[in-house]
Amino acid sequence: MKLFAKWNSKDSRTAEKAVREIDDQKKLARIAVEARSSEAREAAVEKLKAEDHQPLLAEIAKTDGHWRVCRAAIEKLIAEENQPQLVDIVKADYGNYVSEAAISMLTDQACIADVASNAINWIARIAAIEKLIAEEHQPLLIEIAKTDKVGDVRVAAIEKLIAEEHQTLLAEIAKTDEDCDVRIAAISKLTDKELLRQVIAHHGDVLKGSDEDKRRQSEQVLLHIYEQHHDYEIRKQIAAYNGTLIEAYRPQEGYESSDHDRNTSYVITQHERDERRFRVPVPPEEYES
Repeated sequence: MKLFAKWNSKDSRTAEKAVREIDDQKKLARIAVEARSSEAREAAVEKLKAEDHQPLLAEIAKTDGHWRVCRAAIEKLIAEENQPQLVDIVKADYGNYVSEAAISMLTDQACIADVASNAINWIARIAAIEKLIAEEHQPLLIEIAKTDKVGDVRVAAIEKLIAEEHQTLLAEIAKTDEDCDVRIAAISKLTDKELLRQVIAHHGDVLKGSDEDKRRQSEQVLLHIYEQHHDYEIRKQIAAYNGTLIEAYRPQEGYESSDHDRNTSYVITQHERDERRFRVPVPPEEYES
C-alpha cells in the first residue's frame, strides 16, 4: 500500500509544513508544479536554488494558477536572463501583483516599451511608461498619448513628453481628448501662450453649446487654466465666456496676501457671483489704493 505524500495533503498547513522539511531539489521541483495546495507550491518555489531552475521558475511564473506562487517564482528569476519571459508574464495579464513583480525586474528598454504598448492590463502599461527613458521614446509616448484607450495611461504618457518639443500636440490634446483629466495633463505642460489662447477659445466655444456634459468638462478645463495661470490677459479671456465683469473687491481683512495680491484688485463675473469662480486681476495701473 502506497502512503500518501504529506506535501500533497488537502490541508494546506500540513502540506506546507511537510515541504519545509524537504531539501531534495528534484523533489522540490516536482512539488512546485504538482502540489494541490498553493501554500505548498509556494514553499517549494522558495526553497529551489534559483541558479539551477531558471526555466522551471519561468514556466511556473507563467502557468501557476495562484498569484503568490507566480510572484514567488518571478522573484527568483535572474532578471538579465529572463527579460523576454518577464514581458510574456506581464502581457498575459495574470493580475496586478504578478505584473508588478515582473515589471519591477524589467531593465531592457525595448522590453519595457513592448509592455507599455501591448500589455492588456492598463496598470501594467502605466508602470512600464514610468520606467521608459523619456528621451529615447518620444515617438512611442506620442502614440500612446494619442491612442491608448485608457485616460490614465494617456496621462502617464503625456507626463513623460518633453514639453518644449511638443507644444502643438499638447494643444491639440487639450482641445480634443475625450477625457477631461487628459486635457488638463496636456494643459499643465503647455507653455506657448498663443496655443493656450487657442485652447481657451475652443473650450469657451464649447460653453456656448447645448451638450451639458461637454460644457461641464470644458468648464473644468477653463477653471484649471484659470487657477494655474496668473496672467491678466489669460484670466480675462476665460472670464469673458462667463458674462460681464461687474464687481470689484479686495481680499478680506486679515487675508495674508502675496506681492501679486497687493498689487491687484479683483473683478468677478456674473457666473462667479453664483459659482465663486474665475476671478480676474485688474492691471496694477488701474488699482486704486
